[in-house]
Amino acid sequence: MAQEFELTPSFKRRLKKKPVDQQQAVMLTVALVAEGSQLPGLQIKQLQYSSQKVFSARIDRANRITFHREGDKIVFRNHCNHDAVYRMP
Repeated sequence: MAQEFELTPSFKRRLKKKPVDQQQAVMLTVALVAEGSQLPGLQIKQLQYSSQKVFSARIDRANRITFHREGDKIVFRNHCNHDAVYRMP
């Protein structure tokens, strides 16, 4: 059963600028995270730099997605290439 989730406004803006195939890959990753999937390919891990519990998941070899939890809801913060994604949204 999928958890409730929210996409931040900046997340949505960046998503619209991506080609359709990348949009689909991002949304597939969002769906897998929201379902609570434990697929090894997602490589979900907590980021070390943040005082808030922020996590990253792998979209593909070069791209990542970041998110945090607010109660029972997952808030997707950012998606971009491997290095740029770790900036604050």
